[in-house]
Amino acid sequence: MRCAVYTRVSTRNEEQQKSLVTQKDAIMKLIKAKEWELCNFYIDVDLGIKTKKRDELRRLIDDAKEKKFDIILLKEFSRLTRDGEFYYQIKRLADNQGILILSLGGAIDTLSRKTL
Repeated sequence: MRCAVYTRVSTRNEEQQKSLVTQKDAIMKLIKAKEWELCNFYIDVDLGIKTKKRDELRRLIDDAKEKKFDIILLKEFSRLTRDGEFYYQIKRLADNQGILILSLGGAIDTLSRKTL
């Protein structure tokens, strides 16, 4: 399974930078355990930027439209978006492209058919 990994923090402070490492490490453990293929990391540092303006999230959406991966992996649902309408736009795109979404926190797991 080809994996896209999306991580995000909202500031550049040291604690948030450690969070990026924690998010990446947890997801990489899953990829290794499942013997999946890492296609790309998409990493946003927000600094108060609105969801729809995140460059790496935009790139992930563009790559999803081109079906460059089979699954989007996140540590927590909130890393993707807190905007319900925008989540459903991403979910519809993923469904239309046959792309799964899995958050390690368990809020989204279309691999097991658990969604919001």
